[in-house]
Amino acid sequence: MKQMKMFIIDGLRLVQSLHLLYGILGICLYIMATHLEDMQGDSAVYLVTQAFLLMGFLLTIMIAYEVFGNCFIEDFKNKYIYQIILREGNIFFYTVSKTFWIFVSAMLSVAFGILLFTCICKIGHPWIDEFTEDFSVTPFGKLYQDGHYMTYLFLAGLQFGILAGMMAMVGSLVSLFIKNKLLAGASTVVAVFTCNLIKGIFWHEGVNMFQLFLLPFNWLYQAKGWTSHCIKLGLLFYLVGTILIYIRIKWRLRHE
Repeated sequence: MKQMKMFIIDGLRLVQSLHLLYGILGICLYIMATHLEDMQGDSAVYLVTQAFLLMGFLLTIMIAYEVFGNCFIEDFKNKYIYQIILREGNIFFYTVSKTFWIFVSAMLSVAFGILLFTCICKIGHPWIDEFTEDFSVTPFGKLYQDGHYMTYLFLAGLQFGILAGMMAMVGSLVSLFIKNKLLAGASTVVAVFTCNLIKGIFWHEGVNMFQLFLLPFNWLYQAKGWTSHCIKLGLLFYLVGTILIYIRIKWRLRHE
């Protein structure tokens, strides 16, 4: 019961702080700023998917991290974590609760940021054109074929949001070693490039890590299992990240 209460309190803390809302708006505005020169595209789906291709789009990962990823820095700074120890006495569930909301907040900020950008792109534009026909042969192509374009792009945002959640775990771990929020956030972008260079499990059938998490470019005639690979990587990063964060928190509590 105490663990569930802690979980709910962290969720309320995230919502009431408005950080999630700021993250959604920040991601939408950032994508618009980097995409201004091509806002005259033929269709809304085309405009949104072209935004995915911009190298600057990767910085949305850093913005997503800032939504809740700095919670450990804040908790050590204001001594909140020591109150948790005195009241609950269980750092493991504290860690699990925090990492869950870090991951989920990063995912949702990207997904809803993309959704908001989609709504803006739809103004004065048709949904699709001849340049988006290939999206019908992607994992959620049935939604595209049935005309559920907004749902399709929201799922595309969620898929890239998994990558943002993975990197948010990395940034949160780094924040337990350094107290600089900017450097912790920057580590998320460094980490994604590092994983891409490593290849291995971070690639899928010869396709790099960036394209792996871009739903509109997961063509089924090129490879299968795109979505499941993304989910498996997300779970791996969450589980390993949570364990490492827990170990680091325990170390700091004993030595600080």
